[in-house]
Amino acid sequence: MRITIPIRRYVTHAAEGVSNIEANFGYVHRSVDIDSRQTALVLVDCWDHHYIESWLARAKEVMTNRLAPLAAACRDAGILVIHAPGKNVAERYADWMDDPDDWNRNQTDGWPPADFVARKDSYSDLHWAAEPAMSPELADWMDYSSNRMMIYRDVAPVAGDSVIATGDQLHSLLRKKGIFHLLYAGFATNWCVLNKDYGFRAMTWLGYNGVILRDGTTAVETHESYTTEQMRDFAVLTMEMTMGYSSSVEELIGSLKSAVDSAEAAAVR
Repeated sequence: MRITIPIRRYVTHAAEGVSNIEANFGYVHRSVDIDSRQTALVLVDCWDHHYIESWLARAKEVMTNRLAPLAAACRDAGILVIHAPGKNVAERYADWMDDPDDWNRNQTDGWPPADFVARKDSYSDLHWAAEPAMSPELADWMDYSSNRMMIYRDVAPVAGDSVIATGDQLHSLLRKKGIFHLLYAGFATNWCVLNKDYGFRAMTWLGYNGVILRDGTTAVETHESYTTEQMRDFAVLTMEMTMGYSSSVEELIGSLKSAVDSAEAAAVR
C-alpha cells in the first residue's frame, strides 16, 4: 500500500541569491510517497513506570491519546509496529522477538573493562554521586537492571508486532523485512529516542529514512522548561536539522486512514 505523509526539515542554508546567514534558515515542507511494507513504527521506551513522576504523567497522556491510535492505524495500513523498550524490559517480551536467541549479540568484547564501565574500584572517583541524596526508593528505580518496568498497557505488543532489545537486533529485523522508513515515537525525546543504539541518530546514520513524530514524544525537561516543553522541541529540531524529517501523529493517522479507505474502495470495484 502506498501512503503519502507530510514531512518537514530544518534547512541550514539560505536560498540562492539570499545571504547565507542563520537568520535566513528555516523549515521546508513537502510530502513523500512511501510503501507501507517498507515502513515501520518504532516505539522507543514506552514504559509504564519511571522515576521522574512529572515526565511519566506527560508520557502516559501521549501513549494513551496519540500512540495507541497511531499504532492501530499503522497495523491497519500494513506498517510493522516495533517496540524498543531497552534490554532489561525487552527480555521480558522474548516471545515477541523475531530472533529471541540473538537479542544480546555483539554487546561486549570485554572492552572497556567492566570495572571501568561500572566506575568502581580504581575508577570510583569517576562515579557521579547523587546530589542531593536520593531516597532508597528512588535509588531502586535508578537501578534499571532490577526495576519493575514493563511496556505501558495502552501500547503493549499485539499479534504481528515485534520487540527488539538492541540496535543490532533492530537492524537485523529491518533487513529481513525489507524496511527503509522508520517512524519514530516514544521517550524521552532528548535521551533515548535521540541517542539509544536503536534510536533516531544511530539508525539514520546507518542510512534509514527517519521521521520523528513531533507530538508522539516528550522530553525530560528542566525546572525552567517543563511547562513549555522546550527540551522536546529542541531535540526534535536537532533531528530535523541534522538527521532526518518530522511529521505529526494527527497528520500521519489521517494519511494512513486515507490510504486504507482508497485501497478498500479499489478492492470492491
